[in-house]
Amino acid sequence: MKAEFGTIDALFVNAGVNGFAPFEATSEELFDRLLTINAKGPYFTVQKLAPLIAEGGGVVLTTAVANVKALRRSARTGPARRRCARRPAAAAEGAAERRDSDAAAGRTPGEVARAFAFLAFEATYTTNAELTVDGGASQL
Repeated sequence: MKAEFGTIDALFVNAGVNGFAPFEATSEELFDRLLTINAKGPYFTVQKLAPLIAEGGGVVLTTAVANVKALRRSARTGPARRRCARRPAAAAEGAAERRDSDAAAGRTPGEVARAFAFLAFEATYTTNAELTVDGGASQL
C-alpha cells in the first residue's frame, strides 16, 4: 500500500452515527450498524493506515459528546427512562439547531482543524490524551 499511496503526515479519524432509537426499540441490526461504524470503522482505518504514517506523524481520533454524557437512548430504568425518550425528528432537529447556533456564533470547522493540527504535530510528547473541542456542549 505504501508503494501506491506513499506516506501520510497525520491521520484524522472522524466517524460516528446515532440510530436515534430508544433503548427498548434498538434492534440487533441497528446495534450492529452503530458498532460497525463507530468502533470497527475507526479501529480498522487506523490499523490499515498506520504503516503509512511518516516518522513523527500522529493519529487523532474524534468522539462525540456521548463520550462523556449519557445519551437519552441509554438503558435507564423506571419512569425516568420513559420521560427522557426522544423521537428521531426531535433529536435531529436539536442537532440542526446546535449546528446553526454554532455557525451564528462564528464557530467554524477550522477550530477543530487547529486542535487536530496541535495534537498531530505539536503535542509531540503527548499520548492517549483527550482534548475537548465542543464549544462547551459536554459541560451543559
